[in-house]
Amino acid sequence: MVSGAEKIVQAPLTAAVDATRQGQPENDNLFYEPPAEPVTVVTLKPGDFAVLFPWDLHAPGCSVPGEDSVRKVVVKLPLESLKAD
Repeated sequence: MVSGAEKIVQAPLTAAVDATRQGQPENDNLFYEPPAEPVTVVTLKPGDFAVLFPWDLHAPGCSVPGEDSVRKVVVKLPLESLKAD
């Protein structure tokens, strides 16, 4: 998080009820029904970061009262790049 604040909600993919691909077939955004099991909610502030994997359901960009503007950096890496040689 560069500036501002936002909540991010995370749950394990095993909590997914249903998934549908929205938009273009090459789009990597999937949408799920809300999980029945508890989720983790974290408020990210400047200097904070989160590491999420493909098996983590997450909803970024949830508003924080009093925060109108958020600037953040998002980096997506292929899982293969994380393997040790």
